[in-house]
Amino acid sequence: MPSDFDELMPDTMTIHKPDGKTLEEVRGQVSGNQIIVMDGLLVIEVGDIAERRASNGLRDFFEVTDPGFHESVAGIDAHYQMRVRRISAGDFQMTQKKAAASSVEEGLSSSGRKTAIRIFISHSSADVQVAKDLIALLRSALNLPASDIRCTSVDGHRLEGGANTEDSLRREVRDSELFVGIISQHSLGSLYVLFELGARWGTQRPLIPLLVPGTSPDVLAGPLSNINALRLDSDAQIHQLVCEIAQKLNMKAENHAVYSANLGAFRRIDVPGVDNDHKEGLRNILSASGPTRGADMRGTVLAVLQQRARQDPAGKVSATFQEIAAEIGTTPGVVHEILLALRTDGELELLHTEGSGKDGVFEARIPMRRA
Repeated sequence: MPSDFDELMPDTMTIHKPDGKTLEEVRGQVSGNQIIVMDGLLVIEVGDIAERRASNGLRDFFEVTDPGFHESVAGIDAHYQMRVRRISAGDFQMTQKKAAASSVEEGLSSSGRKTAIRIFISHSSADVQVAKDLIALLRSALNLPASDIRCTSVDGHRLEGGANTEDSLRREVRDSELFVGIISQHSLGSLYVLFELGARWGTQRPLIPLLVPGTSPDVLAGPLSNINALRLDSDAQIHQLVCEIAQKLNMKAENHAVYSANLGAFRRIDVPGVDNDHKEGLRNILSASGPTRGADMRGTVLAVLQQRARQDPAGKVSATFQEIAAEIGTTPGVVHEILLALRTDGELELLHTEGSGKDGVFEARIPMRRA
């Protein structure tokens, strides 16, 4: 929508988008490495190119390095104060050729040519074994060829030799039919993974976060916190993952008996802070395929702890495993395993444990929102 200030803007421009689209007859003022555009309803982004035609027919080209969008304030409408850099006519022509090539490629894809990558797996190189196990599961459950999956750390799924890494990853993160993010303490410390997650979130296309054992859903902050994450230490949620991927890709999943052997790989993943004697019990508590009373007992333990936490200003609970076990009718070992599971899910903070049998003791803090 034109602004009242447009009549004061001496320059008329065309804004060229990277995908070949254009914004025509944009009024603005070019001054050195800055361009002011008073129409705040336009969408101007980094990488756009502003073309200014002078009255004598000469053309100038400016690449946007910072859109500099400003909200309306004090009677001045929302507008742009862009930072730009001047580029040559040759550079501009190169960008146009790239846009045309991209348009042709998209046209071929939409007219029936199969897109190369169906599933993009974002991960930290430290989680390469998790990625390998996930690929084995998906190929077994969905009969996917290796070429359908991109996973840059796993042989058979890497980028092609000679490919421009940044361009290829940017395109595949955006265009793949499904994006799976392996979420762990390692991946949350990887700038590449964070950039890939953010870029995919911005496309509003299918995105599934997968939590490595020992990773709480609370680690997903900001916009990603609104996306439901699935757990790799839950057989039920892995089955759900397979079914949902099959549906999104319009495929038929194999009977779960075909790929059930692949589930064991995720049970072998190390859970930080959990000793080997209690790992299998923890998997059972977390998994719907564990004891039938697992979910009910877990909820009962949490309810008992919440009740006790309400009596402490800091939300702390100190008790023996035997004490809680006697209250809910189970064994101290099961209580210990449930506490570890609750800690993994971020339901409580386990401050201290000593032992795990009838003489074992623990101290925990229950978040006030839970208490």
